Amino acid sequence: MSEETAQRYAEAEYNPSEWVISKANERYFHKLAQLCQKEGIPFYVVMAPMYDVYIRSINYDSQMKQVSALAESEGVYYLDCNLHYDEIGLSAGDFEDAFNGYHHLNGIGAEKVTQFVMETLFGQVKE
Repeated sequence: MSEETAQRYAEAEYNPSEWVISKANERYFHKLAQLCQKEGIPFYVVMAPMYDVYIRSINYDSQMKQVSALAESEGVYYLDCNLHYDEIGLSAGDFEDAFNGYHHLNGIGAEKVTQFVMETLFGQVKE
């Protein structure tokens, strides 16, 4: 991410709004969880990382609590990559250079996160 983009994130005002999961999304989450359970398919919820400076500008606690509660309601394992920046080794350079409502990893960042998730969920280490 360029210095200009990082600066724009740093200057973003804090938005305290509560994050809301729609009723439709809740309903389909429960249906998916139940289908996975019925079919014996492992089901995990993994929150992809967002740029940490961006997270400081939103009510991330609200989002994290709601997603965690939803996963817990079905006994689904929840892994929030935003809580593991240091373990993953993420930096601003691991995110695309875009200042918008979506925060995507670039190839290097995606590789780091994929490796972390595979190690955390399955104990698999890339050789």
